[in-house]
Amino acid sequence: MNNIKIEPIKKQHHTEIRRIMKSLDKWFDENTLNSIVIDLKYHKGYTAKDKDNIVGFITYFVYEGIGNIGWIGVKQDYQNNKIGRKLIERIENDLKKDGINILQVYTLSDSVEYEPYEKTRKFYYNNGFKEYRRVKTNNPSCPEELYLRKQF
Repeated sequence: MNNIKIEPIKKQHHTEIRRIMKSLDKWFDENTLNSIVIDLKYHKGYTAKDKDNIVGFITYFVYEGIGNIGWIGVKQDYQNNKIGRKLIERIENDLKKDGINILQVYTLSDSVEYEPYEKTRKFYYNNGFKEYRRVKTNNPSCPEELYLRKQF
C-alpha cells in the first residue's frame, strides 16, 4: 500500500468514483449515488490510486470560510491502510494554503445503532475530529446528523 498516489479528481474518474460508492452500499444508497453525479461538478477533490486503479476518493467544498468534506470512500479491500487519512491530509494542505484551519464533516449520529457508521465515526475521531453539534432531521435514513470538526 506504500505506492498509493493521491491525485486530483478528473472528469474521467467520475464513473469509477460512483462505482466505488455503489460497492459500499452499507454507506451509500441510491439517493447518494444520484447526488454525487451533481456534486462532482462543483466539489474539488482527490483520488487515491494503486497503480492505475482508483481505490478511494474524497471531495470537499468551502462554505463560510470552513472546509467541508462532501464525500469520502475507500474500496473495502483497501480500508484500514491509512488511505482515508492521506486523502484528508491532502485537502487539509489545500485549505491551509488558503488560510482555512477548520475542516468539518457530518455523518449519521450514534443515536442510531448501525455498525458501518460506528466505523465511520471511529475513523473521523482517530483522524482528530471532535463532535461539534447534532441536528435532528426528518430523513428516516439519517434521523440525527452528527457534525464533526477538526482544527489544524
